[in-house]
Amino acid sequence: MRRREFIAALGGAAAWPMVARAQQTGTGPLVGFLNSASPDTYRFNADSFQEGLARAGFVDGRNVRIEERWARGDYDALPDLAAELVAAGAVVIAATGDVASARAAQFASSTVPVVFTIGGDPVRFGLIKSINRPGGHVTGILFNQNVLGGKRVELLREIAPKVSRVALLMNPTNPNVEVEQTDAEVGARKLGLETVALNARNAREIDVAFDSEARLLRHG
Repeated sequence: MRRREFIAALGGAAAWPMVARAQQTGTGPLVGFLNSASPDTYRFNADSFQEGLARAGFVDGRNVRIEERWARGDYDALPDLAAELVAAGAVVIAATGDVASARAAQFASSTVPVVFTIGGDPVRFGLIKSINRPGGHVTGILFNQNVLGGKRVELLREIAPKVSRVALLMNPTNPNVEVEQTDAEVGARKLGLETVALNARNAREIDVAFDSEARLLRHG
């Protein structure tokens, strides 16, 4: 196995005993893919991940094995899913989607490298020590998703210029929820819009949240 190239393809994680594990399995090292969403909506995420590895010369079923775990919006399921990947012998876990996935992978093992993609601050949430020197067994890529909350409200106002009230659908178990909600609320106030936060942890609760808001609008 091209150990260095493989690590680089996953975002520069720390070295691990890949060759030894590959010899034990006989089918290549196991790469874990962890996502808090559903493959029904985020299949493109996993497909892009596999395409990136393939470009670097690591093809699922040929010289690596990739196992996926999807929480399907249930953040409470992430720790068990991450533990499953560690127990299965994953030599690295790609924690995608958000902070919750990254933290679940981080706590599942103190030695298995974790490569994350998140929109929050990895230092604030204890994933790394600093941007320049991550330290530990966790590293990854971040994008400033938090500032997008206000932009989404601005876009909504452009689409519906007569809107006066905006519903913010939030998952309260998301570690980054307070920052994202605050950014959206600040953006709404700048436009003179009222906001109401709706909490939903899963698909069923989304329907309940919108039914509740609809009743408030009818009687308010």
